[in-house]
Amino acid sequence: MAELKRQSMDTHQLWVACGRPRSGPMYTARCRARRAIKYKTQIANTHISNDLHDQLLSKDCASFWTTWKTKVNKRHTAANDVDGCTNATDIANSFASCFQQACLPNSSDYSEKLKDIFEEKFCRYQPDSKLQWISVETVDKCIGDMKLQKAAGVDGIQ
Repeated sequence: MAELKRQSMDTHQLWVACGRPRSGPMYTARCRARRAIKYKTQIANTHISNDLHDQLLSKDCASFWTTWKTKVNKRHTAANDVDGCTNATDIANSFASCFQQACLPNSSDYSEKLKDIFEEKFCRYQPDSKLQWISVETVDKCIGDMKLQKAAGVDGIQ
């Protein structure tokens, strides 16, 4: 079952890499993998039910609860090590630090560098007759379609 799930994950990643096609060989392979997992899961659930039923019929309580704990009551364990931290508080602080760093705006030097790159590319830009310019109406429509009561982005638009 674990091997089947791993293969399905590989198939899914390949399907995503191919642009999530809705037809063709990749789509067919993905559907087959999903059906196989569903089938194997149903068989496993039926097998568990049969085992538990047999142990209940034989009135073997110890065996029943052993089977229950191993097949039904699986405990999910948390990660033991995150970025070298093993203590829950240290892991939370590491996450908070990483999140805070990701939410900081660019430095003024980096912003200037990005601006220079943009201006260099913009100078070489040649408008194509196929391109449509952004009009006031398009901007107005986009602003009107924005969701209300959302936090402002980096540009300050809410």
